[in-house]
Amino acid sequence: MELEYAELRSHWLKGGFPGSYLSADHYLSSSWRENFIRTFLEKDIPALGFSVSTEKVRRL
Repeated sequence: MELEYAELRSHWLKGGFPGSYLSADHYLSSSWRENFIRTFLEKDIPALGFSVSTEKVRRL
């Protein structure tokens, strides 16, 4: 395993993305994840050909 047992909780809560996991504190990690989700919803989903509003997908 790459992580020690004590680090598993932090990894689970912050996710497996290095930008989120390696952030200095919870606020920065949360901000990174929020930005990642926003980018995914605003750019990646429409690029797949779906024409659903970002808000509807976020609520889903």
